[in-house]
Amino acid sequence: MTLLDNVTYEVIVTFFKHKSEALQKYKDYMKFIKVQHGVKVIKTFRSDRRGEYTSAEFQCFLAEQGTHHELTVHDSSVQNGAAERFFCMSIMRALAMLIRSGLPTYLWTYAMHHAVWLWNCTGSRITSDTTPYECITGEKPDLMDLREWYCKVWVRMENCRKLELRTDEGHFIGYSTESKGLIIYWPQRRTTTVKRNVIWDTSMLEPANDELPPNWLIDLISGSTEDEKVPLDIDNAVPSQGPTPADLAYDGTLPIDPAPAVEPNDTMHPAPAAPPAQDADASVLTVPLVPPVTPPHMHSMPVAPPDAPRARWNLQPSRYTSEKLASGT
Repeated sequence: MTLLDNVTYEVIVTFFKHKSEALQKYKDYMKFIKVQHGVKVIKTFRSDRRGEYTSAEFQCFLAEQGTHHELTVHDSSVQNGAAERFFCMSIMRALAMLIRSGLPTYLWTYAMHHAVWLWNCTGSRITSDTTPYECITGEKPDLMDLREWYCKVWVRMENCRKLELRTDEGHFIGYSTESKGLIIYWPQRRTTTVKRNVIWDTSMLEPANDELPPNWLIDLISGSTEDEKVPLDIDNAVPSQGPTPADLAYDGTLPIDPAPAVEPNDTMHPAPAAPPAQDADASVLTVPLVPPVTPPHMHSMPVAPPDAPRARWNLQPSRYTSEKLASGT
C-alpha cells in the first residue's frame, strides 16, 4: 500500500499479505504522522474501489475519525493520478535495480523501500527544489554514505578464531529504519541482517559515462580509434585536386596489354601472333570473338531446376543393391 502526502509529497510504502491487514496499516500510519509530523487529523483519504478500502470496518473507522473518503470511478485511475503514477514509478525503479544487480526477485520489497527512500531524500520539481525530508524535518538529508543498490561490501566478523576469515562478502540492499545500520544480504545463507562496520567494494560497478566522444561522428564513419584519429585543421584545409581534362580525354582506341617477354629458344611458349593492323580511317572497330565460358558453379548444377519434381531428376542405380544390409530391432 502506497501512502502519499499531497502537502509534503512524502511517500510511505507498506506491505501486507491479506487485505484484512490494510486497516491496521492505515492506523499505524495515522499514529505515526500525528506524533512525528504533528498532524492532528487526516481530512481526506483518496483511494480506489478495492475491497480493503470499501469494507464496512474501514468505512466505519474513517467516519469515526471525521475523514472524508474519496473513491475513484472504476477504470479511472487518473482521478488518483499522483499515487498511481508514483506506485508505477517505484515498481519500475525496483525492477531496474533487480535486473541490474542480478539478485533474486524475492528481494523486491527491499528494492521498493530503497526506491521510496531515494524519492524522499531527493524529490523533484514538484517539491520546489526541496526534498520531502526537508519539508518535514526542516533539515537537508545527509547523502554522504549513498551507494548504489546491491553494491558489494565486506563486513567485519566478530569473535573469529586465529585461522578464520576476518570479513565476509555481502550486498548492500538498503538502510535500516530501526537503527543506524545497513541492511546486508548474504547470498550464501540467503538471509539479511543489519551491520555497521563495512568496507565498500566498488570494483564490480561499471563507471557511468554517458558523454559522447568529441568526434563520435567521424569515428563511426571512418572506424578509426582514439589513437588513430588525426585532428582536422579546418582553417588550413586544402581541397583535393580532381582529374585534369587530359585525364578525361578519350581518343576511341582500346588499350592493348604489352606482350610478355619470350626467350629466343623458348619452344614451349611461342610468342603470340600480333593482331592485324587496323586502318586509321576505318569507322568500324573489329574485336576478336571470345568463346563463351561457363561459370564454374554451373558445372555442378543438375539438369532440372531445384524445385522440379523428383521424377525429372537423373536417377542412378545404387551400387549397394547386391549387398546385404544389417537391420536392428
